[in-house]
Amino acid sequence: MIGIDPSIRNTAVVVLAPDASVLESFLISTSGLDTVDAMIKVADEIVAKVREHAGAAVFIESPAYGSFGQAVAQMSGLAYVIRTALRRAGISYRDVAPTTVKKFACGSGKAKKNLVIKSVYSRFGFDTDDDNIADAYAIARYGLEG
Repeated sequence: MIGIDPSIRNTAVVVLAPDASVLESFLISTSGLDTVDAMIKVADEIVAKVREHAGAAVFIESPAYGSFGQAVAQMSGLAYVIRTALRRAGISYRDVAPTTVKKFACGSGKAKKNLVIKSVYSRFGFDTDDDNIADAYAIARYGLEG
């Protein structure tokens, strides 16, 4: 099971085994890259990682369409670059709404990021201080249980 929390600067990826043990968790950092190159790097690294774990189901957090500003356009762009790269590689995926991830992890679809960090630790024993990794873990875990 692969959970992906997309971000222009720090995309988080968590890979879980069928027994929910963590095989790997990491950030794809795009520091210093312009937006388009960052999107390409994120998509390429995601496709490469999914190929390493052939047969794993892929769950990706959808953009928060209720948000405002330039970040929404960038996140929507990233969402489609990732999904296009996966589709071109013949890899299927499922989208998960941010509110669904938060509700699964914390019991409330409006939970703040710091609560997701606490909830994935208290509920599943997964310890991280990075909110992106916590979200990716919750997405992957949702894929296993949801």
